[in-house]
Parts: sequence; C-alpha cells; structure tokens
Amino acid sequence: MHQAGVYERVFSHMKPNSILGLSHGFLIEHLQSKGLDFPKHISVIAVCPEAEAHSVRRDYVLGQKINGAGINSSIAVHQVLSLSFSGLSQGMLPLIIQ
Repeated sequence: MHQAGVYERVFSHMKPNSILGLSHGFLIEHLQSKGLDFPKHISVIAVCPEAEAHSVRRDYVLGQKINGAGINSSIAVHQVLSLSFSGLSQGMLPLIIQ
C-alpha cells in the first residue's frame, strides 16, 4: 500500500527515457482504478514472481544450497520509449531464465 502514497513523488523525479521496474502489479492496478497511467516520458517493465514474498525468499535461500531452486516469474512491458530498452531486456532475460 505504500506505493499508493509515494508514486507521484517517484514519477516527478524520473528523467525522460528512464526505466521504472516493478516487482508486482499493485501500482498498475492502483493507477487504473484511479483512471491514471504512468508518465509518457518513461519506460515501464515488470518482473513479478508468481508466489508470495515468503515463498520467494525461502526458495531463493534453498536454491543457494541445492543449485538452482526458484520461483517462476512473469515478465511484462507496459510501455517502451527507446531502443536502449531492447538491449536491457535482452541482457536481463538470460539472468532471469537461469
């Protein structure tokens, strides 16, 4: 719920062509419920684990011990402003897939 109180301040500090990364969909849902959207001068991506926080942490720690346990994640792109984002996303995918 904290994001609902600070997103306007965060948006005001984001420079043109910067990238906002989200780890869950709360802010997207909150903005849509208010009839709002993300600023048009930024790119927005989300990498969201498909589990609750305690499960993500538990499986991360377990993965360190047994070589690779983890949680599936969804990857989404809300808006892209520049081609540099393409390079960033291609660089992130191998890390996420591992």
